[in-house]
Parts: sequence; C-alpha cells; structure tokens
Amino acid sequence: MSRIRRALIATMTAATAMTLTVAPATAQNSNPQQAITRNVNAAAADINRQVQQVAALSSLLILAAANSNTGAQQSTASDQTAVLNRINEYRRSKGLKPCTPSAKLNADSTRWAQTMNRTQRFEHSGYPGVGENIAFGASPSRAFDQWRNSPGHNRNMLDSRMRTCGVGFAKGTYQGHSGTYSVFQFTI
Repeated sequence: MSRIRRALIATMTAATAMTLTVAPATAQNSNPQQAITRNVNAAAADINRQVQQVAALSSLLILAAANSNTGAQQSTASDQTAVLNRINEYRRSKGLKPCTPSAKLNADSTRWAQTMNRTQRFEHSGYPGVGENIAFGASPSRAFDQWRNSPGHNRNMLDSRMRTCGVGFAKGTYQGHSGTYSVFQFTI
C-alpha cells in the first residue's frame, strides 16, 4: 500500500473516530439545558475545525498523488535533448544539416504522447504541416533505434528538407504493456 494511501486512510479513520461528548451541568450553571446547549455548540465548533483540517489534509494528499503521477508522464528536458542530439548526429553522419530544436514542437510532441496514453490509441496526430514518427517501447533512446530500423521512419529522420524538430514522451501503458510513448515531430 502506498505511503499516500496509508496516510489518507489514517486521516479518514481519525475523522470518523471523532465523538461528541456532552458534559453534565455544573454547579455554576444550574440550568442543565443551557449547559448542554453550550457544550454541544463548543463540541460542534471543535468538530467543524477537525473536519476542515481533515478535508485540507485529504486535499493535499490527493494533490500529491496527482502530481506524482503527472511527473512520471512528462517529458524531461534531458530525454528530449538526448534524443534530438542522436537524431542530429545521425543526420550529420549522412551529410545532412541538423534540425533546429523547437520548444513548441517539444511541447506538442509531449502533449500528443500524453494523449495517446490517455486515449489508448496509437496513431499519428494529423497536425497539418508537421511530419511525425511515433513509437512505444522501453525508453526514449530505444525509440530512436526503432525509427532508424524502420524504412519509413528512417526516411522521415533523414528528410533533407527538415528545418525544425521536437520530441516528447509519456510513460504509460498500451494494450496491457508498460512503456514509453515517444513522438518526434518536424517541419519542412
């Protein structure tokens, strides 16, 4: 069981364990109904504060869990740089100019990788004016090897008209297998 889930269960258990105790009337106040009302109001205010604290803590735990999942799915700059460097080294080895990395294409590629993971549809984005290679596999660097060993994808990476390019990745699952969605987009 995850640390976040255990903390959430402990918090919810504490919230449900709260009890309301009503003190008997004291000698200072001989009117039992007023004493009970005062005690009930004080206890209700205390419970209200505790419920607000539990709600706030629960919200933080849910946000922490969501952020940990989001972080796992986003492209890292080092992965993007490494794959773009491999593509450009490969292009240079074939006598071609390197493509210019594009922050916009990196962002678009990352979004498309995340979309494929979310929808479980492995397909091209269809963005107009953009060439694209996609892959699903063990790692971003493995995607480059897959593209290089596929005639159509290899032809895209070696297109002499290519000017700008970007890559993006999303960790996820496809047809029950864990891996990384990789997207390489370029403009001519």
